[in-house]
Amino acid sequence: MSITTRLFTPCALALTLVACATGPTLQERLAELTPEERQAALAPLICDDPVTCAKYWRRAQAWIIGNSGMKVQTATEMQISTFNALSYSTVWAYTARREPLEGAKERIWLTPSCGQTPLCGDNPYRLILDFKRYVASK
Repeated sequence: MSITTRLFTPCALALTLVACATGPTLQERLAELTPEERQAALAPLICDDPVTCAKYWRRAQAWIIGNSGMKVQTATEMQISTFNALSYSTVWAYTARREPLEGAKERIWLTPSCGQTPLCGDNPYRLILDFKRYVASK
């Protein structure tokens, strides 16, 4: 066996194993939560007045900066986005959106994304829960 074959075969096997590796699906990740956590993760984050909404939005940006593996690409009054996660990456990227509702109410949504979602260590629904708890904390 040549040196090339001896070096190439283990590398090809390792790459195949990594490429074929799977982790839990999003439905399985959601099932990992308690019923109360599931409900909280899926419920919208709503603020009731302009002062609270402005505070929530500042806290949303602070949470994203502190928890993303990617730099913030856009930060406006309506959206905060990091650069997208690279397709081979296991770091989290985020987009938060601010949606006006009736009266002075607003809804804030967080969308986490990861290049290799099944291989990313954190549960995306737990990330959403952490985000909501931080943003809405006093």
